Amino acid sequence: MNRKLLLLTLTSFSETGGIQSVCKTLVHALFTLIQQKPDRAGNLQMLSLYDREPDTRYIPAKLFKGHSGQQIPFSMACIRYGWYADTVIISHINLILFAIIIKLINRKVNLILLAHGTEVDRKLSSWKIKFINRSISIWAVSTHTAHVLQSRHQISLHNINILNNCIDPFFNVPDEFEKSAQLLKKHQIKNTTPIILSVCRMTTADVTKGYDLIIRCMPELVKAHQDLQYLMAGNMSISEKQRLLRLIYKLRLQNNIKLLGFIREEDLTQYYLLADVFALPSKKEGFGLVFIEAAACGCPIIAGHADGSSDALLNGMLGTLINPDNQRDLTLAISRHLNTPKNNTQAEVLQACCLAHFSFQKYCQNVNQLLL
Repeated sequence: MNRKLLLLTLTSFSETGGIQSVCKTLVHALFTLIQQKPDRAGNLQMLSLYDREPDTRYIPAKLFKGHSGQQIPFSMACIRYGWYADTVIISHINLILFAIIIKLINRKVNLILLAHGTEVDRKLSSWKIKFINRSISIWAVSTHTAHVLQSRHQISLHNINILNNCIDPFFNVPDEFEKSAQLLKKHQIKNTTPIILSVCRMTTADVTKGYDLIIRCMPELVKAHQDLQYLMAGNMSISEKQRLLRLIYKLRLQNNIKLLGFIREEDLTQYYLLADVFALPSKKEGFGLVFIEAAACGCPIIAGHADGSSDALLNGMLGTLINPDNQRDLTLAISRHLNTPKNNTQAEVLQACCLAHFSFQKYCQNVNQLLL
């Protein structure tokens, strides 16, 4: 890989979330590949529209320029660096206009669009579709996202490559699989208590994640496991929290469900280890980073079969895929896991399989292959 690379992002470091995590991992992969050949250290530049400063774990400050939302300086930087770039990677479809500007001044540039999922599952302007088909290659994070691009927007499959996401290079992959005594004490849970975990953002726009369905399964599950705990972790809007609390009280589950709110990245591993099963029967995941994080922690997984979750679960190798609209299927799947407690041997096998496919090292190999 000896080409001059330019990565354009909306934001990667100033916010948290799936797309931001993918962009951070991608730029670190590009930097890692360039580091392997020190004479090419100046071959990478990252421009961010909304970030101000980088996270220097992922990319050195000298290779990053943030623009704090100022579009004119960002446009000028795109022109300056795009003039000399051999390859420009665009992290979000909303940056297409800047790609067009670069293409006008550098006709030979190779343009690549990273397609995550939800942002391309909406109506696209005809001019965007035309430009993509004519001038852009796409790296889709899952076969589901590739299918959406082809079926909904008539984008040629010849323009699309699959680049599955990976474990963040700084994610704490555990060596042991014991539950945290500190977390058990914090949440007043016994070591023998069965635990279901979901990690996702929770707003009125995120109900397709499937956490409602899990809540509705709980009354049946509690009959067999009276002390069962469902831990719901992730940023939560005030209106969604109020709605969920009403549902929880209506079903009389206030002793069995805990709304944890935001969990720091450095604490995530301990929560995955705490769970007996990770469940998120989503219907609109582009990929689902939380699934491979859970698998890397040896946690059994249940996901929906209707979206990019299938790629994350290797079509069932890493977990159970169910119909995300079928409450009975979900109840039975959770029951099977709760009735078969996880053990360290199974956790080690699950972790090894996950890392064989979704480690950062494997991701770097995949990125390098696509750039050749």
